[in-house]
Amino acid sequence: MVQFVKTETGTGETKALRYLGIECLVTGEGFVGMGGDRKSLEVHQEAAKRGLKEAEKLLLSGEYELLVFDEIFIAMSEKLLEKSEVLDLLKKRPKGVDLVLTGRGAVKEIVLMADTVTEMKKIKHEFDKGKVAREGINF
Repeated sequence: MVQFVKTETGTGETKALRYLGIECLVTGEGFVGMGGDRKSLEVHQEAAKRGLKEAEKLLLSGEYELLVFDEIFIAMSEKLLEKSEVLDLLKKRPKGVDLVLTGRGAVKEIVLMADTVTEMKKIKHEFDKGKVAREGINF
């Protein structure tokens, strides 16, 4: 799994994945505009570009039958990655490698390339009211 937006903060999700033996490469700088540090857009873009390069290495390595590009659609919608960059990467997918792309806002071109598309939709979230993430609830 390559996580494009989340940061290496020891989230429960990352801990659980690693506990289960799932390799998880965290490349992000956190969600854009959230948290106390408010990193610049350029910092987030650089992290996403690094993540895309790492994702390509993993994709072409011949070592994996399944890769998850976590929150890649969020990285695209936040202008951290260009649609053309992601499409170029997906076109390089070797036969026998399944890809799972996550995040809200799947773009039409990628939906058309996909074998399966599922949409999970937020109805309401406390983040919308400005509440910060809580340990044991959100991470």
